[in-house]
This record gives sequence, structure tokens and C-alpha cells, in this order.
Amino acid sequence: MLISDVPYRQQDTCHATTQLVNGKMYVFGGSHGGTKIGCNLFMELDFATTEWRRLSGYVMPAVKGDYSCPGPRVSPSSWVEKGRFWLLMGQCDREGARLTGELHGAHIGFPYSDMWSWDIEGEKWRRERVAGNPPSSRAEMACTYVRPSQLIVLSADIIFPEPESQEGDHIWRILC
Repeated sequence: MLISDVPYRQQDTCHATTQLVNGKMYVFGGSHGGTKIGCNLFMELDFATTEWRRLSGYVMPAVKGDYSCPGPRVSPSSWVEKGRFWLLMGQCDREGARLTGELHGAHIGFPYSDMWSWDIEGEKWRRERVAGNPPSSRAEMACTYVRPSQLIVLSADIIFPEPESQEGDHIWRILC
């Protein structure tokens, strides 16, 4: 049974991002029964063998940061292009962690403004630069891969809105 191999506490996860590529499902981050702050666990489920494999990250946030991979987060967006799993933004739910007495808890969450890519064949993370006019830090947004090197980000939960934001400012084109 698949669920017996799932590493998440209480064998569940939510607010993660997933992509299907060549008969495998990739799952990054999210919260689970052991953490509300989010995790940076990156897993691969092979549908042919029904086996899970850990690619990077941890089930629980570490005491010190690991800068070789994305930080723990909930509600990021992702897509796949040119053999890479792309990860965009999300947030570290520090308020949720504070309410449950977890490590790194605080009175306000931390929204990420970063973008990472995972080389599916080479199995390595790379921090990417966002070209163009990127949206402010956010989580819970939708994104759509349009064509090579272009992504449309639609609306979102803007954690810290920028002062110059306009009421209808909900769509961005990102060059990656």
C-alpha cells in the first residue's frame, strides 16, 4: 500500500505543490500533522513501482537553514519545463507554528519571493533569477506555463502588499 511509505507525520500533507512527469509524481513542501510552518521535503512517487523516494529536504524544519535547497514552505506554485521542476514563492507559516508551539514560530508569516528549479535528470536544485517585473512575495497563487521561458502568475494571497499596487494588479508575466 502506498500510504505506508509516506514520510509525513500522521501520513498526510496539505498545501504542497505537485507535478506529474513521465509516470512520476513530484511533491514539494506543504504542512502535515507534525508541522504547520511547512516543510521543504521533496518526494517522488513512481507510479510503476508504487514507491516513494526522497529527493531532498526534510519532513520537519531544521534548526539552521540549508541554503542548497528551497526553505520550508506552504502554498508555493510549480510547473515543469525543459526537464526541470520549477518552484515559485510560497510562505513559511510562522504564525501557524507559533500557535502550535513549533520551532521558528512568530506573530507573522514569512512570504518567499524566490524561484528555484530542480534538474529532474541531474537531481540538483538551482536558485533562479526572476527577470522582468516580478510580483511581490506571495503564497496561494495560481500559475500557468505559457511557452518557453514565460509564466503567467494569477492573483494570490499578498502577504505584504506593495504601496504602489493598484486594485486590478493581479496578473504578472514572469520571464524565467
